Amino acid sequence: MEETNIFLTGDKEEDTVRATYFIFIGSVSLLAFGVALFYYIISNPEISQVLFILDTIYAIIFLIDFILRYRAVDDKKRYMLSWGWLDLVTSIPGLPALRVIRSLLVLRNVRQLKRVTPAEIEAQARERIAESVLYITVVIGLIVITIGSILIVWVEADTPGAEITSGTDAMWWSLVTVSTVGYGDEYPVTVAGRIIGVFMILVGVALFTTLTSYLASNFTDRGAKKQRDQQLELAQKNAQYMETLLERIIALEGKIAEKADVDGIEDVVGKGES
Repeated sequence: MEETNIFLTGDKEEDTVRATYFIFIGSVSLLAFGVALFYYIISNPEISQVLFILDTIYAIIFLIDFILRYRAVDDKKRYMLSWGWLDLVTSIPGLPALRVIRSLLVLRNVRQLKRVTPAEIEAQARERIAESVLYITVVIGLIVITIGSILIVWVEADTPGAEITSGTDAMWWSLVTVSTVGYGDEYPVTVAGRIIGVFMILVGVALFTTLTSYLASNFTDRGAKKQRDQQLELAQKNAQYMETLLERIIALEGKIAEKADVDGIEDVVGKGES
């Protein structure tokens, strides 16, 4: 199976391999749909600013998804005339309404996942555990940053002496907090805001520990794969050497047997003449 087809529509076996990715991009699409929808519903300007920034982040993820699909497909013209143009248009930043349309593409992933059983998805997730953990970490991180940014600007913006008063402040604080960097330039002053901060710190520690484990596992897997490839190559060379050696032994045995037969005949002839 070709690695280049990992993001494309294929047969059941290929869809099974890509099942975890379909679930990941489908989950991100649903989150983006919720953010875009609330952007047009909520009238709070600070929260709207947060939602607009989040929508831009989701748009960038979809743009990366489009680039991966476009690079992987063999018939690029056919892809662009079928799903490609919609993948591209719905990944343009600055227009949250496009993310609402993007949610329709979840139906494509659902159609592909219908050919895969839950047991096959679980087996594939276990087999590609590092990749699955990365997808889960990204989705949980997006959820935490989305909820945390909205809540912190909601409880802090109108508080006297507040440091977090705008959507950009909220996004910056959320990213710094969930990454456990903690610059301290902006911080919550209300009890509710500090509770939100504690929650985000705890989740951030768990997420980055998981991400570190993923990276370590990924490098370990690559090292183990390289070692297995080297061992396989050595085994193949040994097998070829043994096969060549066996052929030489057989050929040598044939020559010895042939020489023995000739010597036996000569002896018999010699005795007859005598």
